[in-house]
Amino acid sequence: AGPKVMHALFGDTPPPASPQHQYVYDGLSTSRTLKYGRRGSAVRDLQRALAYKGYYHGEISGKFDKATKEAVQDFQHSMNLKSDGLAGNYTLSAAFSVLAPPVEEPVPTSVLDYNTMGIEKVSWKQAGEIFPRQSDWTVVDVNTGYVFHVRRTGGRKHADVEFITPLDSLTAYRMCDNAWSWDRRSIWVIKDGVRYAASMNCMPHGYDTLPGNDMRGQICIHFMGSRTHGGNSVDPDHRAAIDYAYELAVKLQESDLPE
Repeated sequence: AGPKVMHALFGDTPPPASPQHQYVYDGLSTSRTLKYGRRGSAVRDLQRALAYKGYYHGEISGKFDKATKEAVQDFQHSMNLKSDGLAGNYTLSAAFSVLAPPVEEPVPTSVLDYNTMGIEKVSWKQAGEIFPRQSDWTVVDVNTGYVFHVRRTGGRKHADVEFITPLDSLTAYRMCDNAWSWDRRSIWVIKDGVRYAASMNCMPHGYDTLPGNDMRGQICIHFMGSRTHGGNSVDPDHRAAIDYAYELAVKLQESDLPE
């Protein structure tokens, strides 16, 4: 049941009033750019996603009209993307992520629960050996305590990862205040009882390899010395987030020492 079959089944169905009845399928494509004047099933997909997220209130017509463009611009503005009304990879990846109704709500943990684990701040070269491609990681957001799981699916300058389950995608979305963002977040990546200080953004983009996780695209996780795609340089905000993740772990461990 690919995109054409799914559109034959659901293509003219208006978005349901209740998110519990929202349908989701794996035909949503982020590899094109939709703009004013376009028509077709891809535009209907976009309109449905924006309607589900509360940005589009018009007819699910498949016509990229003025109302659709304005909804795209509003969504881009809320995601801190360029508000040009052109729905490319970044916009579509964000729009097509977290559309399924949650099976359960994520519950954050206490970061103090991880005080028994060691903390390390490793270079990107070391991290690449510790966390090879296709390895699964546990990630803890140090500011909220939310925990989720990712799989490294690529990346040469830093790690490109994808959330493993719909709950993982929803947890990261809740962690980011229900809005995908390029803001850097301090995290601990856990393996074999050791925490590794790292940094991530909250903006899905690029390729997509894991079906069924309710996220389109991948996100970036940085370690010491990781470089960005565009500038091919070490990002100071990622570096600061890594330092904070490390220093917080050390501070919490010291405060937990017996007198």
